[in-house]
Amino acid sequence: MTRGHRDLAAAAVAITVGLWASSDPALLYPVYQARWGLDLVANTALFATYPLVLIVGLLCLGGLSDSIGRRRAMSIGLTLVAVGAALNVTVHAAWGAYLARAVEGFAVSITLPAAAALLVESLAGAPRSARLASTVNASSTATGTVVAFVVGGWFSDHSSDPASTAHWPLLVASSLTALSLARRAPDAGRAARRFAPAPPRVPAGPGRRPFLLGTIACSVGYSVAALFLSLGAHIGREIVHTPSALTEALLLSLFPLANATVPWLAYRLSESASVALGGVVAAVGLVSLVALGAHGGSIVFAVAAFWCGAGFSLLNRGGTALVQISADDARRAGALAAMSVAAYLTQASTALLAGATSQRLGLQAAISVYSPAVALTALTAAGVVLTRRARARASTACVSPSSPTCSATLPRRQGSTRLPCDTPATP
Repeated sequence: MTRGHRDLAAAAVAITVGLWASSDPALLYPVYQARWGLDLVANTALFATYPLVLIVGLLCLGGLSDSIGRRRAMSIGLTLVAVGAALNVTVHAAWGAYLARAVEGFAVSITLPAAAALLVESLAGAPRSARLASTVNASSTATGTVVAFVVGGWFSDHSSDPASTAHWPLLVASSLTALSLARRAPDAGRAARRFAPAPPRVPAGPGRRPFLLGTIACSVGYSVAALFLSLGAHIGREIVHTPSALTEALLLSLFPLANATVPWLAYRLSESASVALGGVVAAVGLVSLVALGAHGGSIVFAVAAFWCGAGFSLLNRGGTALVQISADDARRAGALAAMSVAAYLTQASTALLAGATSQRLGLQAAISVYSPAVALTALTAAGVVLTRRARARASTACVSPSSPTCSATLPRRQGSTRLPCDTPATP
């Protein structure tokens, strides 16, 4: 196995474990509610603790791997994931769950930018490397989320103390992965660089526009995910009336399964096309979620989960690829961290507002309010990207010297150079 293949595998595993930590308590929120008397506001606040602390970590150390190396940063982050899982296992109180989510959020703020940047670098020689890296990223993300759902659902049904025992598998997996990364040789060209605070960086110059478009797309996708990850288990029990937590887990797993499969099916789509299609697909899924009130049932819930997952995957894939190509190797982790700050802030805000509305008006009312709102935002993002794509194509279109129409439509400015006829349009 070449070094590039080893880097690819290490990055994919780190993302999988990181997203497992992210979704670790998704099926356990009803357990927390029953055990500690947490209401919907407290439960969604517990969910939001993770992205809020993750944002703080990204602001402080999001570009850390640009200084100390990708593997070393991933090893540090996954060690902290293990610490968070150990807190969940040993502390049997609500404050322990909040503290564990804070530790895991900080841990993943170090892990994910490093792993995402390493993906791009390990595929540097491959055709459409940024597109392929974002597709692998989406699949690894989905794998970690599915594992979290299934493990949480199984322990909820078969353990007398799922709030504690459900976190053992994550503790073992994160510890072993961190140890494996720590034993590897340091990154080439980065071994001697000293630790330094590395905040996120917004690309300047021509990279800023794709960065902003990618960040908008990922933020919309994460707001879609927030509704499922924070309220999914409650929707399954209170509206769909699933017979068991494992059934809820399998239904909710359609969201990450779509996230894993759709990017490969849409691999040839350009970044902009992926974002535009993702906005439309996510809107369809969110409308299906609203239909649960009138046509509640496992089938409607499964359809909503799959379509929302497909929309999220396309938005996240296209958005991440746009951000990846907006910065060079030395600044890529910082750019990805800046994108993640915006995405997770949107996710936390959506979860908190949806939880407060659910507590005040009821779960179905909250879904009826926020699903159409997020759907409209997704469609708006699709429209923005399509408009930008059309303008980019017009500005780089092949203009024939003998075409009076084109010359009138696109006048040649003083000092400009007419593009040759085989110049491709910017995606």
